[in-house]
Amino acid sequence: MRLGVSSFAYRYAAAGLLAREGALAAALHVLERSSAAGAEVVQICDNIPLDDLAADEIGRLVDEAAGLDIALEAGTRGLDATALRRYLGLAGDLGSSALRLVLDSADVAAIEAGLREALPAVRDSGLRLAVENHFDVPSLVLRRIIEDLGKPAVGVCLDTANSIALLERPLETAEALAPLALQAHIKDYVVERAPIGYHVTGRPLGEGWLDLEALAEVLAPRLADLDLYVELWMDPAPGASGDDPRTLAQEEAQVASSLSALAAWARG
Repeated sequence: MRLGVSSFAYRYAAAGLLAREGALAAALHVLERSSAAGAEVVQICDNIPLDDLAADEIGRLVDEAAGLDIALEAGTRGLDATALRRYLGLAGDLGSSALRLVLDSADVAAIEAGLREALPAVRDSGLRLAVENHFDVPSLVLRRIIEDLGKPAVGVCLDTANSIALLERPLETAEALAPLALQAHIKDYVVERAPIGYHVTGRPLGEGWLDLEALAEVLAPRLADLDLYVELWMDPAPGASGDDPRTLAQEEAQVASSLSALAAWARG
């Protein structure tokens, strides 16, 4: 088990740095702040495009991570075969054990074809592919697709909140996907009444509706083998924009408190 931070936990800080200074500055910020919060591993997801980095910049990121004693993992989205091969190579350059993948498609036939096309490149890379439940297909459908592949190198990045968008309860999602999980985004949330309908939003881990005790029971057979990442659905600070210092301070505080709660939950 390794405890860490997904770059989407720093979505506001990363977006601002990416726009102003580029992908390397955004990745280094996430790395440094995650280290200060106590992370053991950082997953650079598709909000920071690693394929924008030159070879020497990848080398600098790897060196910075080594200096901080933090492992790096990579994430991307989409089923384009050329892009997947490129990202498998980048993940290998970072020393990743897996490439997290968001499908970005609800077309089951296209998903099946894309994953089958990716299998030779996954095999050749020596990495595993961790397909994230996102907002695309129900968890039981995703499980069936991956089980039909019959390849141990392809598993799941279990996100505890994403499938709420498909009207799944988080424990239903966890029960469906836990047997295939290679890693997990542990994300807390609440559902609030809006003027019309409902608003689903994030909370620091342990402060929302996610039933951590029940989740631990579901994940118990696999928990020791998983990489566990803090991820946040955080609204900007009240009355502030995403790049406002108040929002950035709130984001940093929520990452730190959530990582502390993750350690207490996962390791007792």
